[in-house]
Amino acid sequence: MHHLASRIETHFIFWSISKKRFCRLHFCRQNLSFLNQLEKEIDVLQNTLAIKSREASELRRRLGMTKINELKEGVLHGYQSLKESEPVVKTNAALKSVGFFASKKLSDIRNSTAFKSVGERVEGAYSSVRRKLSLTKSEGGTSESEEAPASAPPAEEQEKDFGEKVPL
Repeated sequence: MHHLASRIETHFIFWSISKKRFCRLHFCRQNLSFLNQLEKEIDVLQNTLAIKSREASELRRRLGMTKINELKEGVLHGYQSLKESEPVVKTNAALKSVGFFASKKLSDIRNSTAFKSVGERVEGAYSSVRRKLSLTKSEGGTSESEEAPASAPPAEEQEKDFGEKVPL
């Protein structure tokens, strides 16, 4: 009896192992089949995508939509967005205000009596130098200390330059 029990037990173990192997083998075959089917579908989809991409590129080319044009449009759009952004608008307004304020202050300074007084003094000094130069020229010569430097323009050109008033 012991021999028969051992034989039944061996048969049961073999059957159990065979069943597990069969299940694993069946599972593997099913999954390999499914994997092959998925890979075929992926290939078909990749080919379809490549064809559609080429068609889209050709259509963009016909419409004149090049990468350079798209880049230009992107840059222009970015610049416009930046220009209209709140910080830039506020900065521009502040700079305009500062510019207006500075212009007004300069105008006020030009119209001040101190500025006019300095202008009159400079004009007086200029007239005095001009008179002395014309007197020296009319006397027929100059002394060595009053001689004009070699690089200075002729007296006629100096008079032209001195004759023009320079706005302050």
